[in-house]
Amino acid sequence: MRKILTDAANIGAVTARTLAFRIREPEAFFYPNSSWRLLFFGGYSFAVSPGVANLDGATFHYSFATGVTPAMEEKMVGQGSPYPWASLDGKGNPLDAADRPAPAQRQQPGQGPPDQLGADHPRQGLGHVLRLYGALEPWFNKTWRPGAIELQS
Repeated sequence: MRKILTDAANIGAVTARTLAFRIREPEAFFYPNSSWRLLFFGGYSFAVSPGVANLDGATFHYSFATGVTPAMEEKMVGQGSPYPWASLDGKGNPLDAADRPAPAQRQQPGQGPPDQLGADHPRQGLGHVLRLYGALEPWFNKTWRPGAIELQS
């Protein structure tokens, strides 16, 4: 029984990661032909239509985050907190930790030894999240948009 449950958990984890990093539904993206994704698609209640669950959206979200509030999904100009995110660069390639230069060690005053946040872990995917607290109308009407993520040399 333990092996069956372990296998089921591993299959579920792989499925959730696949949905998170290689989703195909166009409604999962904030802009056409862009890698910027919605944290929710199908709304914060994860419904395709009344009474029809959006299981891909729910699986993705709950493998990526832990909480759901309308303020993260509904249009609330000057309030709320939409969270667009991307796991692909502007050319559609996965963001890869191996593409980053080795991080400089950082030390915050009074906080002990330098951290290794972002230490090089080859072949691990990355995702970048924008926190838009109190987003304004240009975000919602799509007259402002973040640019594509590009590898810098």
